[in-house]
Amino acid sequence: MFLGQSLPKPPTTGNLETISSALDHVSLDFSDVRYVKGDMIGFALACFSLVPQCLLVMYATLILSRREAETILLFMGQVGNELVNHWLKNQIQQNRPTLQHGLGFGMPSAHAQFVSYYATFITLWILFRVRYNFSFTRKVTRVGSLIGLSLVVAYSRVYLHYHSGAQVLIGYVLGIVLAIGWFIVVCLLRDLGIIDLLLDTSIARWLYIKDTAAEKSSFVREEYMEWRRWRSKMKLLMKVQ
Repeated sequence: MFLGQSLPKPPTTGNLETISSALDHVSLDFSDVRYVKGDMIGFALACFSLVPQCLLVMYATLILSRREAETILLFMGQVGNELVNHWLKNQIQQNRPTLQHGLGFGMPSAHAQFVSYYATFITLWILFRVRYNFSFTRKVTRVGSLIGLSLVVAYSRVYLHYHSGAQVLIGYVLGIVLAIGWFIVVCLLRDLGIIDLLLDTSIARWLYIKDTAAEKSSFVREEYMEWRRWRSKMKLLMKVQ
């Protein structure tokens, strides 16, 4: 034993309860989301807790493959949203409901703030930015799905004891406020012509960044139809030869 090193204290009743509680939890593979063993609702909500990670993969995929300015602006706001959450957590320094889920601060909930920002910004984009023919039913369905998904993710943090109800509520509301604020900023940048100026810069042209997300209903359908036209032309040429 090193000089000055104290002997470990025997576990107290409270520590034994914490250890016992921790042993009743298992970790979802490829993540560290914990749920009570055998709790199927907990398992489902643990899966929903991975939505932010899935959205980050989606961001990377869309930005690299589509090069849309709208997606880049959405992601910039998402990063700002996360920075605000990190700053607030370190300022408030409120602990999570239980220590078995980590020692990080819990106020406000990053998951709730993440998904509420995303759902709010996309909702505003659908309602005010989309210019192509978008039926009322499709708008309601997509907006309802976004809001429903965000609420399930937010609730999962309370159910799994990662956050208190207040931590989730504050995070969710903050995400909405930041999304509205950033959406207004983006609209002002468009109205002032700043987005167009940025799209004409050499780096934007070099990276093939475009701004067509609000104009096209489905790039998948358009690319498919373009392929069909090209295929028909090739068949016609083959017949002529």
